[in-house]
Amino acid sequence: MESQWTSVEKQVWTTVLALSLTLFLIIVRRGRKTSKNYRMPPGPRGFPVLGTIPRLAGLTHEFLTNFAKNYGPLMTLKLGSQSIVVASSSKVAEEFLKANDRVWASPPGTVSNVLSYNCSDLIFSAYGPRWRYARKIFMVDLLSARRISRQLESKKS
Repeated sequence: MESQWTSVEKQVWTTVLALSLTLFLIIVRRGRKTSKNYRMPPGPRGFPVLGTIPRLAGLTHEFLTNFAKNYGPLMTLKLGSQSIVVASSSKVAEEFLKANDRVWASPPGTVSNVLSYNCSDLIFSAYGPRWRYARKIFMVDLLSARRISRQLESKKS
């Protein structure tokens, strides 16, 4: 009986399988290294690559309630390769957000870096002295009553 696979097909599939396995191991190993750099709250162990996404299928609020009973009001969930900190009570959420309010006031820099000249415009810039100064100029120069009345006059004519 003749073999279904030629030697070239076997080599191609062996190479694809080896590369896939290598890539998978690199992703899993990289994920473990980055999670050890920070002290994160406790949370359920996730599956490699997928994290806790399969456990969240269905009634998500019930799973989160059960996780909160097991791990406390502040827990870490792995959604894919991202670690997400979940505060399941309003008291813990308020404390967590007040302690880190400067961090949360600044938007994440991703595509905004490219679109806004390295986050130097008012919308995407981080909260701080530069942002407060830019907002002051914006409010005084562009949103003053005199400027708005001029804009209305120009639109009417």
